[in-house]
Amino acid sequence: MPPKVPAGFQDQLAVFKLRALRIITWPWRAFRKICYYVGLIVVIIGFILSLIGFHFFSTLPKIEALKFEDFKAMAQKRTSERRQGKGPKPVWIPISKVSKPYLYSIVTSEDAQFFDHDGIELDSIVASSLNNLRKRKVESGASTLSQQVVKNIFLTPERTISRKLRELVLTTRMEERLSKNEILELYLNLIEVGPDMYGIGVAAEYYFRKKPSEINAAEGAFIALMLPSPRKFHYMLFENRNLPRDKARKLRRVLSDLLVQDFITHQQYREYIRYPFFKYAPKAIK
Repeated sequence: MPPKVPAGFQDQLAVFKLRALRIITWPWRAFRKICYYVGLIVVIIGFILSLIGFHFFSTLPKIEALKFEDFKAMAQKRTSERRQGKGPKPVWIPISKVSKPYLYSIVTSEDAQFFDHDGIELDSIVASSLNNLRKRKVESGASTLSQQVVKNIFLTPERTISRKLRELVLTTRMEERLSKNEILELYLNLIEVGPDMYGIGVAAEYYFRKKPSEINAAEGAFIALMLPSPRKFHYMLFENRNLPRDKARKLRRVLSDLLVQDFITHQQYREYIRYPFFKYAPKAIK
């Protein structure tokens, strides 16, 4: 007959086995708990992001059904709201009434890839974002002409991530609705070209006393120099008759690009880099 094991020893043995079992199964139990809490966190985050996404897209302007005439009417309204009433009244200029050298001077200066991209240039956005991070401030946004149209018609000028995301989504939708020429026409009539002056029609008359159809490449390149800070550059370039070295380089670059694209000849290029840009400017401020 085997010796009888004391009851106390059996209890200790049972406790030991239970502890050993808990030690052995601890990694599995810990893994289950981690999965549970991680899953819970993912569900909560997903729910919050869904609410944010729903709010973001539901508050976007509904432009999917808009036609060009709708965009045009909204652009005219926004321009009227931005004017302070001091500058000349803008007149809408159809793209067919603008000389090609004038058109391409501005496109080459502000968005040389305009006719090739889909409204957004990701490489430029990434480069601009890295530059802003490096300088710890929002210095540039790398906006295409299409993005500028969306910003000027539908959005505010504030520089925030939310506004930039709205701009990108709306730009993609607008590119699906309108042709490149229609977007370009909107841009050319929306842009500020001087203090309280809007549109390339006003620019042609104010700076050169000409119609948009009469503006040559040199004059178009000079008007392009006003962008993207027309109030500051109007004083510097036009009123003070001062063409800084960086602006002179930009002028030559625009004219060189037009020469390469056969919009001007070599003879015209040589003439245009010595063009009398300040013929109608006020006397220099001394």
